[in-house]
Amino acid sequence: MRYKTLLFTALSIAVLVFPGFSHAAGELSVRLGQPKTPTNQNNLKLTFVALEIGGTNNISISCYKKSPSDGDYVKFQDLSLIPGGNTDFCNVGSSILSSSGTYYFKVIANGLKESNVVTVTYNSSGPSTPGSYSKEKINSCEYRIKFKTADDGRTVKVELFRSDSYSISVSSGNVLASQNIGPNQEGSFVVGAPDCNKQYYFAIRAVDNADNTSGTTGDDFTKTITETNTTITSSGGSNSPQGAIPVTSGSQVQAVGTAP
Repeated sequence: MRYKTLLFTALSIAVLVFPGFSHAAGELSVRLGQPKTPTNQNNLKLTFVALEIGGTNNISISCYKKSPSDGDYVKFQDLSLIPGGNTDFCNVGSSILSSSGTYYFKVIANGLKESNVVTVTYNSSGPSTPGSYSKEKINSCEYRIKFKTADDGRTVKVELFRSDSYSISVSSGNVLASQNIGPNQEGSFVVGAPDCNKQYYFAIRAVDNADNTSGTTGDDFTKTITETNTTITSSGGSNSPQGAIPVTSGSQVQAVGTAP
């Protein structure tokens, strides 16, 4: 009964996770899921499903990769599935995704049946910081933030952050507004103030299509407290705070909380 439950679960997952996956009784089938790409994460779980309905022997799985420096596919992990098959994953760590470029992955079942090939473009270097930052108070309750993205060939978005103190928290959870914009383009934000009687400070950063972020630029006399939210593809995520990074705009940068 347990075997039938596991096999039914595997078939259900195959239908949901791997569109177009089909399997005839007695036939060995294997399919590898496509992870997010491009990515800046070097710790991935490549999910696959292998099924052999009516099979009585364990299914051996070998995981293969071809990096930018490999001339051919290289095996990096062996796994064993229960008779009939199931879902599992190949662990792809920093020893494999060690440099920027496009990587190819596949799995082979029982030494004969090959899966489809999936590609992952790994890129961990961020875009360049936007320039030409300026802030204008349009009225008592609205600000206009202007900027120009760097001519870096990588920027796809600019994010805006706000604070009512000299310390600005910069993380994916504190984005006030974002704008899809390419390299070497002028952009602007118009945002309201929660309290019209307060003075507000702003910072911006660029983002590329692998979710890498640039440095920050913004108001003088402020510091940005940067927290990196790291998402592990297909396996959850974690938050790791980093140290304070001075805003690059302006010639004077003072400690958090000090007046100009």
